[in-house]
Formats: sequence, structure tokens, C-alpha cells
Amino acid sequence: MKLNKIILLISFLLTACINVFSQKLEIHHINVHDGDATVIRVISKSDTLLAKILIDGGVSKDYLTSYLETNIDTTNKFKYVILTHYHNDHYNGLLALGDGNIQANYLIDPGGYTLADKNCGTEFDNIQPKDTTCPSAWVINERYKDAIANAAKTYSLKRYQAMNFPDSLVKEMVKTKIPVTTIDSIHIKLICVAAWGYTLGDSGNIIDNWDKKRTSENNASLAFVLEAGAFRYFLGGDLGGENYGSYIDQETTLKEGLKHLYPNAKPYIGRPRNTPGHLCGFKANHHGSKHSNNEKFVVSIRATLCVTSGGRKHKLPSTDFISYLKNSTPVTRIPSRLREPNVFEQGYYFTYPYKNDYDLGLYAKRKIDYGNASSEVKGEAWSYVITVPISDALIDTSKFYVKRINYNGSELPMGEFKCHQE
Repeated sequence: MKLNKIILLISFLLTACINVFSQKLEIHHINVHDGDATVIRVISKSDTLLAKILIDGGVSKDYLTSYLETNIDTTNKFKYVILTHYHNDHYNGLLALGDGNIQANYLIDPGGYTLADKNCGTEFDNIQPKDTTCPSAWVINERYKDAIANAAKTYSLKRYQAMNFPDSLVKEMVKTKIPVTTIDSIHIKLICVAAWGYTLGDSGNIIDNWDKKRTSENNASLAFVLEAGAFRYFLGGDLGGENYGSYIDQETTLKEGLKHLYPNAKPYIGRPRNTPGHLCGFKANHHGSKHSNNEKFVVSIRATLCVTSGGRKHKLPSTDFISYLKNSTPVTRIPSRLREPNVFEQGYYFTYPYKNDYDLGLYAKRKIDYGNASSEVKGEAWSYVITVPISDALIDTSKFYVKRINYNGSELPMGEFKCHQE
């Protein structure tokens, strides 16, 4: 009984700590069942919202808007709405743009279509960039295009011009920096590292991984690193890690690109051994598919944190992916004598699997949570929020917190993570 009280007290204090940061970056991985939806927001000292971004919308706008109104705010207005690729478990929620239930200043998507016949303004008339012509086997859903057209006509949605349109090629999207906001001296931005098969590679070269014989829409995925000071977090849509069937391998190339982008990462505490290519965390590509998140990529980045949006519909995440997570080691190893309660070396979170399907083993320094309040009631699955305190310390050290949020807004702390220093 005494131990339980101590645990409850620690949980209460950690929750209070997360909620009172005077300025912070948040990443909300929203449980939309078998799809993906992520909200990024930045909040200032005066509790003012400085920026809000939506990446993908999941399988249903109902799941998405319900979470937004319960846990974000009721305005549902974003600086950017980003669609990583044209699969309905990513774009269906974005249909809410068409009726104004979600609004945005700018849209970023892979392009490859025209809305010239929908009379919604010249920004959407042209294919952008000019060489993103979809393979003949692809059909971009008309409901998605109608929603974008109506959002442009009725709610002032514009296309974000990341390149010098109309003369740029799609490969120039890679290495583009999309500004989010700035707090004090911390510049928060999204860096594009993959688009339409082009990938950031060794020495900062842009490598063409496209294969016209492999025709999955996943191969057009836009992938980004969210960067804030020393914190770096990867969001790659359904990016592939294996040349198999209709998929292409971009992760093997990107592994080397990240070493160029981030040459320095040393332990937060302990011996200062350098780990180039390190990411603080990542959303698992393609829901933890066996054809994504390849072992070289997962082991190389040595991520402190991974969030996976799985689901039984496609039996995801795969057991192969789980085995790669098992083999991943963090940059910072915490000796037992220095380990504080609720501080972990790594955290793995799954928004919508059944935990009995997986076994990550027992490892005291790794926090694992499977996200279902009940294995039989999918409506009671949890979402996860990563909170990064923004202060001068973030310039050269990365530390963050995770909590989970139930469908009704109740919260539970999941741990503190001291990731690395520059």
C-alpha cells in the first residue's frame, strides 16, 4: 500500500511538471485506430499558441476532430496541414478541410494532380512540382481533391510554396526547411528528408531511390525531421525500408543522410562517445510494417523514443519491427545508482495494437506501453503526447517527457527521457 502511494505521488508530480512548463513543444500522436495523425504545437510562456501543424488525418475525420476538440482546442485552425501520401488511412481525416471543421493557412502534400477544373484559384491549378506526374496506376481520390478545392474557395487555404514554382523539380523539396516558429533563440522547423523517392543521402547528396516498376503510393511519401535546438524527431509517413514487391528502400539511404545532417550526439550523462545520425525519436514508418523500419535504420539512429500507430486490420506492427526495437540501444545509458524514478533510457508506445500479440521482453530501463485501456474495447485506446520544454538548455541538450491521453481527456505520465547532448 505504501509503495502504491509513492508511485501515485511520483505520477502526480510528473504530470504537474509536464503541464506547467512555461514554454513547450508538443507532439500529439493521435489514436485514429488503423491510421496516422499527428499534431505539433508550440506554446509560449503566456500560454499562447504560437504554431500548430497537422500531419495526416487518419481513417476518419470523426476520430480526428473528436481528439482535437477534447485535447487541443476547439478552433481546429492550423498553420500547415501536411499529407504525407495518398492512402485513405492518412487522408480521410483531412476531408474535414472541405467543410471547415479543420482549417489551415497552407497545405503541403506530394502534389501530382491539378484542380484546374474545380475553379478554386490558380495556386492549385498546376501540378506541383512539374515533374510529380503520378504513375498511370494511381488514382488520387476525388473526395480529397474536392475537399482541397472547397477549402481553397471557402476557407482561404493556400498551397505552401516550398520551392521556386514552377521551375523547380521535386528533388529540390529534399533539404527544404519549413519554418514553424521561433522561441527566444530556438528555431523550430521541419526539414524535408524524402519526397517522391528522392532521399537525403551520404554527404548531403540527394539520392534518387525511385523505381518505376515499384508502384506503391507509399513511395511518394514526404518525410520530415522536426527540429528544435538539440531535439530531432522523425515523421516519415509510410516510407519504405526494403526493395520488395511494390515498395522501395529509402531508409538505408536516409540512415547515411542523417549522419550528415546530425554529425554530433553524445550521452546526456557518462562517457562522451559520439553517435552521428542519432534521432531523439521517431514515429514508426508504415505503422511498423516489416517492409519499413529496417534493422539498419532502427539500430543506427539509436532513438530514445518510438511511437507506432498499429492495428489488427493489417496485423501491425510486425514482429520483425519489434525485434529491431529490441536490438536498438540508446545514446545515453543510465547507471542504476543514478537512475531516478520514472526516468527511462528508452520508451516504446503503440497507439492501437493488442498487447498480447507482442513481446518486447522485460527491461527495467525501457518504458513500454501498448495503449489499450481494454484489449477488447478499441474505443478506449490511448493517444500519446511528447512534451519538450523550451529553454536555453535545449540549444545543446535534449530532454523530454511522454504522457498518454485517454479518449475522454484523462492523462497518465509515461516517463522522463534524458536523451543526448550536442
